[in-house]
Amino acid sequence: GSYLQVRLDRAGKVQFRVRGFQGAGGGRYALSLERYVAVPLGLGAALSGELPRERWCHVRLQLEQGERFVPVVDGAQLTAVEHFAAQQALGENLGAYTAPQAGEYHLRIEGGERARFTLRTLRPGVRRAEAGVLVGANLEPFGLDLVRLRLPAGAASLLDLGQWGPELQTWHRLLGEDPQWRELGSAQKGGRSRRLFLPARDLELELWLRNPGGQPAPYEFRHVVLDTPLGADGATAAMLPLCGLGCHVLQAEEGEVLTVRVLATTFDAGMVVVAPNGETLACLGDAGPLERDPELTFCVPFPGTWRVVAYAESHTGSGEYRVEVARRAVPQLGFDRPLQLEVAPGRDGYAKLQLAAGQEVWLSARSRDCDVALSVDDDCGPRLGTWEGGGVDGNVLCAMRAQRAGTYTLFVHSRAGAGRCTLSARAGE
Repeated sequence: GSYLQVRLDRAGKVQFRVRGFQGAGGGRYALSLERYVAVPLGLGAALSGELPRERWCHVRLQLEQGERFVPVVDGAQLTAVEHFAAQQALGENLGAYTAPQAGEYHLRIEGGERARFTLRTLRPGVRRAEAGVLVGANLEPFGLDLVRLRLPAGAASLLDLGQWGPELQTWHRLLGEDPQWRELGSAQKGGRSRRLFLPARDLELELWLRNPGGQPAPYEFRHVVLDTPLGADGATAAMLPLCGLGCHVLQAEEGEVLTVRVLATTFDAGMVVVAPNGETLACLGDAGPLERDPELTFCVPFPGTWRVVAYAESHTGSGEYRVEVARRAVPQLGFDRPLQLEVAPGRDGYAKLQLAAGQEVWLSARSRDCDVALSVDDDCGPRLGTWEGGGVDGNVLCAMRAQRAGTYTLFVHSRAGAGRCTLSARAGE
């Protein structure tokens, strides 16, 4: 079948001609005609009426490009919003429609015969949220608020939304592009929602808040730059609110070994360790069966600003906590000069080894206390391999050839047990 929609510029007779597609074919056909007048309506206005016996009617809006509105219908149903000239239906987001270009738009209302209806077209409220400034509002029934804010590049920004009435629908819209946009963490509990973002460049963000119900919905919103500097070495005290996140930053150099720990007595602590590019290095809960405080020891793969995001497990606790950071240099492993390393699950031992291009080396990791594995990283390239222990004692013996002259990092992992490990290197023949 075929469908045609036309608008008549003046009254008079109209003739319709029907023919086969491309002049081919013939036979019986059915022709139906729907005739209507689209009633005009402005944004922010209301219209009441009665549906005709066809059980539908059209209302037209004149919109500029980018204008948004929220249609609310009582007594009937909104079935379509269409750009009239393009005959293109619009999609909605949180019940709101955005005009892709200037022109006339038709709203189709359907319901029962002679049904009374009321149509309202609500304009969204637009608010600006500056960093650290509280924005509070009472969102009207079925209303939409657009909260705009600017996130600074390279800083962890917390979006803190509190609501204590009807639950709002939310959506974040980037006003621009940022391929390195990262979400570092989130917490939702009891009407409070906190989300932590890290943009690579200055970024404009639009937060959509929609009230889907018929009662006013109060809310408050705050945008906070959460980065808190950590001491170079030692402990830093902080306070975690209920359903909260803490974000602590430290500068680290490539090759440093860091031990990071979050300690709390009033809640079960968890932490996320985030690399300078925003990627998650580790997400940890309890350090062990009898230890609730998370701990991570790692060798810094590249320099920059590292972050420790602290939170309460299940976001049910609050109170004082502290973040401890310990730094140590990576020892140098020499040929025929073994190193003694302390290792445990989640706490690796590290060593540096200088090699010439094409040099062959035999590596050995031996322990009476734990089952060990050995990994080797090229400091200017990828990981070269991981070797696990075999046989009865679980020790490691492997050979490798350096692809280039330079420094290589050796990681000794404990697969089971904790204790001392002897790491040695011997030049190949």
